[in-house]
Amino acid sequence: MHPIDAQSPLDGAIPDSLKAANAEVIVIIAGMDETTSQTIHSRHSFVADEILWNYRFEDILGWITDGYRAINDTQFDQVRAASSSET
Repeated sequence: MHPIDAQSPLDGAIPDSLKAANAEVIVIIAGMDETTSQTIHSRHSFVADEILWNYRFEDILGWITDGYRAINDTQFDQVRAASSSET
């Protein structure tokens, strides 16, 4: 996760400033497939027009009835409007 603070190149950015700069955000994810014990990599690029402002990804981590953590990958790409306390 990238915190947007005074040291971030995104500090103070707005949709128009990212478009003017031809900005692109590249997201790289690495994980482990527990079935095959292989590392899985994914990469995606977002240009300024694809960035959703004041939205957040839905939480995909939860708990199942036996008390173990579980990943709900059915909402991996789901977003929702962020509340004012999250922005």
